[in-house]
Amino acid sequence: MKSLASIIAALALLVFVGGCGNSDEADKTAGNNAGGDTHTHADGSTHDDHADDAAAHDHAHDEVDLDPVTIGGMRIELAQGHGAVEAGAEGHLVVKLPYNDNGATIVRAWIGGADRTMSMVGVGEYAPSHDDYDIHAMAPDPLPANTRWWIELEKPDGTKVVGSAMPIMGAGETEASEDHDHAHDEVDLDPATIGGMRVELAQGHGAVSAGQEGHLVVKLPYNDRGATIVRAWIGTEDRTMSMVGVGEYAPSHDDYDIHAMAPDPMPADAMWWIEIEKPDGTKVVGSVKPIME
Repeated sequence: MKSLASIIAALALLVFVGGCGNSDEADKTAGNNAGGDTHTHADGSTHDDHADDAAAHDHAHDEVDLDPVTIGGMRIELAQGHGAVEAGAEGHLVVKLPYNDNGATIVRAWIGGADRTMSMVGVGEYAPSHDDYDIHAMAPDPLPANTRWWIELEKPDGTKVVGSAMPIMGAGETEASEDHDHAHDEVDLDPATIGGMRVELAQGHGAVSAGQEGHLVVKLPYNDRGATIVRAWIGTEDRTMSMVGVGEYAPSHDDYDIHAMAPDPMPADAMWWIEIEKPDGTKVVGSVKPIME
């Protein structure tokens, strides 16, 4: 009897010890898989599922490059995400500056007109890993005619410069889609002779006024499919206080659309100034009198 009792006691002890071991393993397994985020490998290292998600998320957009723009004399690179711009929907813009000040510059952007009417202004979030800014902004509904991305750069010293770029637009029926393709109330200006060439010009957006956007259409006497770069600004030849717009070539019309902000105050004898840069780098400049307010 004593021998039988000893055997039963030994078996009970083995069952107890085995149960404790399983409990410890279960606790480890539960701890390793809490939330389904972290796994422990055989070598003792761990892996965080969410770390991969965060890395993939940063700039994991189907971004499409837009044409670079010149703002305040600087070449700014742009890309658009979230697909085409649609009325009443969020737009996404990535802005890359030609310098790195670790995000000290403030970058704002909005979709619509220069005056921001009905537009939501988005403030850029600086991404150190890419040295660029992510900006999200709601497009107005309806979209105004000649809708553009507007970008404002505010440097650490408080100076601000503004420029614009043509967005990738959706196919929806909006004021912009109805009026976009040169359906502006353009008025022919006197042709200008620039570098010995007769250049045809037209002005849109009505009369030029201080602090407002002006629109110029430039038609060259030759067709190189947009290889020539055309710039324009309102004001004086030295560009003081003027925003220089870069022409967007329109193959269907073989001309250039240029948008530029007029300075405020407007200088005396303000003119449209047009700079033509040929593919070989040569530049010629001329001017024409605008239709003034």
